[in-house]
Amino acid sequence: MNRPRGPYAKTARRREEILQAALEAYAESDAAGPTIKDIARRAGLSEAGVLHHFGGREELLTAVVAERDEVDARAYADHFAPLVQHNMQTPGLVRLFTRIAAASVESDHPANEFFAARYARLRDEIGATGPGGGDDEDAWRARVMLAVVDGLQLQWLHDPSIDMAGDAVRLAEALGLALDEEAPADGTDEPDQTPGSAGPVSGGSPAAPGS
Repeated sequence: MNRPRGPYAKTARRREEILQAALEAYAESDAAGPTIKDIARRAGLSEAGVLHHFGGREELLTAVVAERDEVDARAYADHFAPLVQHNMQTPGLVRLFTRIAAASVESDHPANEFFAARYARLRDEIGATGPGGGDDEDAWRARVMLAVVDGLQLQWLHDPSIDMAGDAVRLAEALGLALDEEAPADGTDEPDQTPGSAGPVSGGSPAAPGS
């Protein structure tokens, strides 16, 4: 596999450093989330320097959402409930997700293709956990699950007393979706919740708020 060299490698590495700084900043922020200035300061760059590496503000924020998806896929593979619970500890990222997801319906938004592909992938992954082995009824179950999870995020941002994880798990059970792989009784399969950590590698746990 060819790896970027020279200035290209430096640019790719710098982008990863900025995204790591952004995830850490969001993990420590309240629902308002950090500013670009906050992210830039943590990355040791100016605001203009940060945006230069991504092409603009919306491109940066889209990349942050995509990076969060990848981190969650590694750290919470087949652990749906813990993933939702973890996301409830990062309201800034949940708010960012809902904003970028809504904006992505515009065909010229940087996140348009990302979210179209994301929803298609998650519909397939969630449908495959249904009782029908991925038939038409399971496809419906997957659409309903995704719609409710996205809606729960908005309600939770308005009212944090809502048990978003509990509601999501109850719905999955009611729909007959096997989204959670049981962890061993000794707890050795506990997901790593550190931003950027390389936890269990997998195609990713199906949809969860803000992921």
